Amino acid sequence: MSQHAARYLLLAGLTVLASTPSQAATLNGGPYATLSDSAKQRLRDKYEDLAADDEPPYPLEGMDAISDALDKMIPVIQPEGTLFAAVEINEKGEATGVSFHSLPTSHAGATEAQMRQLYALPLVNARYKPALCKGKACNMAWPIMFEITRVKTPERAGPRRR
Repeated sequence: MSQHAARYLLLAGLTVLASTPSQAATLNGGPYATLSDSAKQRLRDKYEDLAADDEPPYPLEGMDAISDALDKMIPVIQPEGTLFAAVEINEKGEATGVSFHSLPTSHAGATEAQMRQLYALPLVNARYKPALCKGKACNMAWPIMFEITRVKTPERAGPRRR
């Protein structure tokens, strides 16, 4: 390792769904049903043409499960930058595809193709609450954005020899 140990911060999950990090943090956590009314509204506000009785898709186990899966990759690929993707969710709550609009770079030398594959895997393997359109399950994309920042921290001071 270098003189400084690298540490990574996975910043507030669905930042595409909030204007400030503190708002984004309220969208992290458990399933859709556990989100506050204001968090659900901020989520809904990011969709055009969503009727009053429609609901967007959302990870069945909540954002924590997605964050944890992505967090486990950090030591391996050493990413830095923005991950912005749209996951296509069918009426059964299954991910049928992922479109990447932005990928972080890898300080470990992973190629763009490898990064796409690594990030797609947890997003496609997750189960989702399907979107509701006019009260019925329907296909809809679910956007996700993470900002991953590499932070250098000083080495720990150990005991001094005399």
